[in-house]
Amino acid sequence: MPINSPWIINTDTLEQQLATNNVIVVDMGSKDSYSLQHIPGARFIDYNTIVKNQTPIMGMLPDNAQLSKALSNVSIRPDDYVVAYDNEGSGRASRLLWTLEIAGHEKLSLLDGGIDHWLQQNKAVSHTIPEYSVSHYVTKLDNMHGVATTDYILSQLSNAQVKILDVRSAGEFNGVDIRANRAGHIPGAVNIDWLRLKDPGTQKLLEQNSLMRLLEKNGITPDKEIIVHCHSHHRSALAYVALKNLGYAAVKGYPGSWSEWATRTDTPIES
Repeated sequence: MPINSPWIINTDTLEQQLATNNVIVVDMGSKDSYSLQHIPGARFIDYNTIVKNQTPIMGMLPDNAQLSKALSNVSIRPDDYVVAYDNEGSGRASRLLWTLEIAGHEKLSLLDGGIDHWLQQNKAVSHTIPEYSVSHYVTKLDNMHGVATTDYILSQLSNAQVKILDVRSAGEFNGVDIRANRAGHIPGAVNIDWLRLKDPGTQKLLEQNSLMRLLEKNGITPDKEIIVHCHSHHRSALAYVALKNLGYAAVKGYPGSWSEWATRTDTPIES
């Protein structure tokens, strides 16, 4: 497998990889759904082990000890090729991949459409829990080019070369659906609900040309730096992966996202 693996792979490609044992598949869905059925050989990681929540701020980066333990427990090593999926729209799986990239992990992909599309394609599933030994993956969350902090965003609000993509629902964006201390959106942000990035039937990302047209129509163009966020950088992690797959060179995810922006008192809000 090349060092720079594709951000997105389809079900047929993963099926071929499984046959060569050249991949570690990670299921980021629920424990119950994993126990019922999963892609053969897939290893389960609980989403809560790869994020840090300090209510009311959700979805912060974990510390190195927490992330190292989560990866080591399923025997992942720095040189492994990791393919992630989930059963709830690819947000959790994408968040794992974004976090791995921040940790400097190079070989990673998202299964387009997750297990939903896998099942639609009548691919094999299993309920057998694979056996593996614990590894000793020591992570270093210092590859911060893909991270936007609140202070960084504040410093870029007047920069026309930086665009903020808010993938929450229209209700959240407009301040009608209130999920934090304050409601509304970051000044100048563009709203594209993350559901619009996907085909509702297959849960796959839109075809690349269609997705690019949607983004560019809203000013999210490859010549700009794009900061993606939602409420906790869960939904927006999929937007991050989608943009990277399209070749956008400068993309940052905002851990904590709206839950942090709305909690702080020095952050401006529009509604």
